[in-house]
Amino acid sequence: IKSRYSGLVIVRIISVRVRDFSGMFSFTCKTEATADIIVMPENKKIDKKLEVLSDGDGSENQTQNKKGTDVSEISDIREYVAGDKQQQIHWKISAKWDKLMVKEYGMPYTNELMLVPELYFDGENPKPLDETIDVLYSYAYELLRENRIFYVGYINALTSETSSLRIESVEDLDVIVKQMFYTNISNDPKFSYNYFKGIGRYEGKSIVYIKEAVISCLS
Repeated sequence: IKSRYSGLVIVRIISVRVRDFSGMFSFTCKTEATADIIVMPENKKIDKKLEVLSDGDGSENQTQNKKGTDVSEISDIREYVAGDKQQQIHWKISAKWDKLMVKEYGMPYTNELMLVPELYFDGENPKPLDETIDVLYSYAYELLRENRIFYVGYINALTSETSSLRIESVEDLDVIVKQMFYTNISNDPKFSYNYFKGIGRYEGKSIVYIKEAVISCLS
């Protein structure tokens, strides 16, 4: 079984033919076995990075990064302690001093982000939806690599209910994407766009709208 696109593949077995080793005898068993198979998106190379603003007043609810995670600015070098991430290790200085040293990052004040894909399908061509999910996954993966604090959210087109998850690991990203594959998608090409465009910021978060090759900030 192969799938050209990411998403949910439902496999049903309605009958099984059983034969003996010689092939002389056989019989058929009917069954209702069903399995859900998740095909994950493709993580593509990002050509244009998201520009994260730095315009907060320093309050906790306006920080894009916790202290020690902003890779754009190194504020100090210190000795390694248990629990430090491997990405923080400064290998050159560690080799020079003959002990593990890590980079202590600064803490800029910026707005939190929520990536929102346009889950639109016209009923015939799934490629645009597949590309949208690929772009979402790739940008989210890039933000994870940069240790950014962000969310991924989507709207159920049937209930208009918004679901979101704070993404702190690849496992979190995979969870929200898999949940997304079970939601009701829209036949309106601007369903999510119009919803978030009208409300501005969502629960204090800036909305980054994603549709195929379109990336835009709605708030």
